[in-house]
Amino acid sequence: QKTRQSTTRALRSSEPANNSDVFDEEDDDSIFSSDAELDIAEESELMEDSVAASSSSSSTSQQNAAMPPVTVSDMMSLPLPPKGIPEHATPQYYALEKVKSQRDFAYSKLEDLRRQTDQAKDWYHNLLNRVNEAETEMAKIEEEVNMKSEEFFEARLQDSDDWNVMYKKLRLYQLEHGECNIKPKGDDDDDANDDPDLDKLRRWVRKQRDSKRKGTIKPFREAALERLNFAWEPRDDLWNEKYNELLEYKELNGHVMVKKDENKDLAAWLNLQRHKLGKRYKWNHRSKLSDEREQLLNDIGVHGNAFEMRWDMKYKAIVQYKKDNDGRFPPRSEPLGGWLNRQRVEYLNYKNGDTETKLSEEQIERLEQIEIEDDPTKKVDVWKERFNELVEYKKTHGTFPPIQADRVRTKLGVWVGSQRANYKYLQEGKPHTLSPERKRLLDSIDFPWS
Repeated sequence: QKTRQSTTRALRSSEPANNSDVFDEEDDDSIFSSDAELDIAEESELMEDSVAASSSSSSTSQQNAAMPPVTVSDMMSLPLPPKGIPEHATPQYYALEKVKSQRDFAYSKLEDLRRQTDQAKDWYHNLLNRVNEAETEMAKIEEEVNMKSEEFFEARLQDSDDWNVMYKKLRLYQLEHGECNIKPKGDDDDDANDDPDLDKLRRWVRKQRDSKRKGTIKPFREAALERLNFAWEPRDDLWNEKYNELLEYKELNGHVMVKKDENKDLAAWLNLQRHKLGKRYKWNHRSKLSDEREQLLNDIGVHGNAFEMRWDMKYKAIVQYKKDNDGRFPPRSEPLGGWLNRQRVEYLNYKNGDTETKLSEEQIERLEQIEIEDDPTKKVDVWKERFNELVEYKKTHGTFPPIQADRVRTKLGVWVGSQRANYKYLQEGKPHTLSPERKRLLDSIDFPWS
């Protein structure tokens, strides 16, 4: 024990003295109360002294400078160096043991996280299996609910009240025609327009729609009708159907110039939409065409805005000019003549197969009524061309073409109507384009003036 005490005092005497580190011999017994405590203190002081001495002697060594610092507490927590390790290698030993200790701790923590991950995966897969089982069970319950709902509806419909009777008739109609939209009376496609039972069912369907709009229809009846895919707003459905049909037409043909001989119903619907679009801009009049539908039509190139209204005004001005000037067109040097020339260009493009013309089919027909052509000086030739077509038509059919017929005959029929109109103007003393030569040619083929 005296040897340990002397060693401790020797170690302490090698350090700078200060108030807290200076110990007297008589204080040692009071500080170290047992041999164990003295041994610990002795080892600590020895290690501290050894580290300080080694660091001082190897301060110029690059290898020692790269070693991580080892504190006294590190050495206290690490095992003593085994026998045979040189004193100058003690700091490197403790540094190595410290890193190994950190590695063991990190590895232990990693293994713990891996165990937790495996547990989480097991928990997730178990939870996923439970979710799948719950979804399967839910599907079975939903199927049972639908079955019970069907039984419930059928039970409710067993009552012999008037509504149930009409509902069953509508269901039969839906099974036969694939829809609940009973066509209006007078529709050519309806083979049973005069059927009183069908007319009664049509009125009943209209009543259900009115109840829906007013919010007075009973929930059960509303649900029962929806089971038949009942259309509450058939006009909206019809509009959407025609719009989609027009979309398909544009995708197939690259334009929206639908001709009557191609699709009569679609062409009529398209002209109606153009008319409604035009009304929205005429005298600030608001048509029944919604903003949403207007945008949908504009998006695919259907317009009926101020352009159409201005076109109509210009066209009427051309007609009036011809009446006031013995059937002549305005010269190109005038604004009205310049506008007419642009219409000629569009018209000729259309005649040459250009489907991107800005003119509608109705506008093209109106231009043909005033015998528009590319050059006013060729007016007589165009008239004779139509006259020759009329002669050939009469030879083939034995009669004159009607004013309204299919597309091929309509152009000639419109021309025939124009000659009769000019003959009437001649009789009434009004401006006309029927020259004596033209009248003589028409009389030569027994042309009927009325």
